[in-house]
Amino acid sequence: MQERTNCRLLKALGFFLIFLLSSPCLICAVGADSSAPNWLKKDTYVKYTTSEVGYAYIFNGSNSRGYDTLSFWNATFGWRCVSLNTTMAKLNFTLHYVGNWLNGVSLENASLQISGDVDVDLYSRTVYASNGSLIGTTHLWGPANPSDGEDVVLWDIPPDRITLPANTNNIWMQTIQGKQDGYQVGGNGTVKGVIINFLILCDLDTGLMVDGDFGYDPVMAGAGINTLLLNGRIILSDTNIQLGGPKDEPVNWSAVLTFLVLPVAVFAMLFVTLYIHYFRKKR
Repeated sequence: MQERTNCRLLKALGFFLIFLLSSPCLICAVGADSSAPNWLKKDTYVKYTTSEVGYAYIFNGSNSRGYDTLSFWNATFGWRCVSLNTTMAKLNFTLHYVGNWLNGVSLENASLQISGDVDVDLYSRTVYASNGSLIGTTHLWGPANPSDGEDVVLWDIPPDRITLPANTNNIWMQTIQGKQDGYQVGGNGTVKGVIINFLILCDLDTGLMVDGDFGYDPVMAGAGINTLLLNGRIILSDTNIQLGGPKDEPVNWSAVLTFLVLPVAVFAMLFVTLYIHYFRKKR
């Protein structure tokens, strides 16, 4: 009776050992939760430039339309992290430009700028005005290293939620730091009953937006900008963020761990089987 009990115990221990050895593969198969960008520090900054003529709608409550129309060219725009804690970052958005006209009145090519601050949740990318009111979801950066086809949240302010799949196949870009692997997210979504086109091209390792349709991003609302309409090529001209370099092939850690664990698991099963056989023969 004691030997039969030992056999059952050894068998149970053998299966438990195999489960423990295989558990890293199971862990690898579970997707990671959204996380804060580890590259975002105080004084982190990003600048973009465009030499083409662009337009901006500037909030103005005293205007019957609710906004002013600005025409400009030779613009530099971007954001800088003013401060941050474990959950929130204060970002300053600034637009430097050469002014053409404002509401049809010539600005005589004057060099001008508009600037303002917002607070951004590091995990959800939700943007709040300085008075605490909810504005939207920024897409000036997205998740790092999404898998191909993985849904990327571009807007998540109830009742509207927009997610679009990431495309990572053969996506790369040439930046000031050289060739970078990237991903692209594009498509339409409805916000407050208005159809908005989203198109972002991001660095793969950091998720930082390198190019795309800036259009309306709530971070710009801190500077009073409702919509930013840009023509021509937009260049990531300066940043102190270290972008990721190109990779030959992504490492499939699940496959690697399976390859390492499987021989050990087979050996353990063989050992348990032989050991049980030995007990039965002895009995």
